[in-house]
Amino acid sequence: MKIPIVNENDEVIGMEERSVIHSQGLKHREIHVWLVTPEREFIFQKRALDKDTWPGYLDVTVGGHVDT
Repeated sequence: MKIPIVNENDEVIGMEERSVIHSQGLKHREIHVWLVTPEREFIFQKRALDKDTWPGYLDVTVGGHVDT
């Protein structure tokens, strides 16, 4: 599935596969949800070891690419 590529003004300038966008470092839209406890502690999850980017690192609990 192709996702939008954007410029510095968040204008869509093309479409490309996720793997190409990540390998070339192209700008694209993502959403992240940060969870914070009443004690003001952030909740993270550990990324799976088979992820293509940042495997095994801590990450936001919810996130993903924005479709067209």
